[in-house]
Amino acid sequence: MKIWVDRLKSEPEPISYAPGAEWWRERFEEDSGGEICLVEPPVFQASVALKGDEVDLRGGFEATLETECGRCLRRYRLPLQDSFHLGLDPYGESVDLDPEGLQSLAKVGICLGEELDSGWYKGNELELDGFLTELISLALPLQFICSEDCLGLCSQCGIDRSQASCECKMPKPKSPFAVLEALREKETGSS
Repeated sequence: MKIWVDRLKSEPEPISYAPGAEWWRERFEEDSGGEICLVEPPVFQASVALKGDEVDLRGGFEATLETECGRCLRRYRLPLQDSFHLGLDPYGESVDLDPEGLQSLAKVGICLGEELDSGWYKGNELELDGFLTELISLALPLQFICSEDCLGLCSQCGIDRSQASCECKMPKPKSPFAVLEALREKETGSS
């Protein structure tokens, strides 16, 4: 997604970007080993304005994924959505950027700050592809779970405990304080 600074107005203008399945595959499917499949490609809706010299971008995105639950291994659909606000100030000599930031400015026209809500721009043509990729990456859960109530698979027989129950006895986890308990029993036994 590109925006051109010289075309921006002070009043917010709506923009929309629907990159499609190929965009997704190039950025996410290789990293996921094919475990995350795109059902509905991301659609970015935003408004963009030039407030003084600052480029102000506000909006959100939606997508639907299909992936495997980390507890029960069933495939499920995951709606993915998030909102964003990005303020880009013009790059000036007073801004101290590392070599990677300077390279980003030269290549795509923007350099994001420590947080994804601010950064700098240089030139007229700003490529927001890296920013949008970061937004999706941060919206993905650390662990894919079909529901908070999912009990997962039985470690003994492998049955999905959310669908059925089994007679397996779960081994009681050994307490890290068991050694102290043994010492206490030894002390009380020798007194």
